[in-house]
Amino acid sequence: MAFVTMLMAPAAPAGYLYGAVVDLAKSQEWTAFGMSSAAFGFRLSFFVCAVFIASGIAVAWLWLPKRPRPEGMALEPTGESP
Repeated sequence: MAFVTMLMAPAAPAGYLYGAVVDLAKSQEWTAFGMSSAAFGFRLSFFVCAVFIASGIAVAWLWLPKRPRPEGMALEPTGESP
C-alpha cells in the first residue's frame, strides 16, 4: 500500500496539467473542426492524457524484460543440488 501511495505523488498534479491545457486553449481561442475553444481544450487534454498513457505502455513493452529473473538464477534448472 505504501508503494502505491508513493506512486500517486507524480499523478497528483495531472489534474492541474489537464486543466491548464483547457485554460490555455480557451485563452488563446484555439478552435478546430468547428468546436469552440473550450470544447477543443477538453479534447486536447484527453489527447495529452492518451499520449502519456501510450508512452507508458511503450516504455513497459519495449524496455522492460519479458521474463525478469533474480540475478544469479540459472536460466534452466540443472537438476543438481547445491
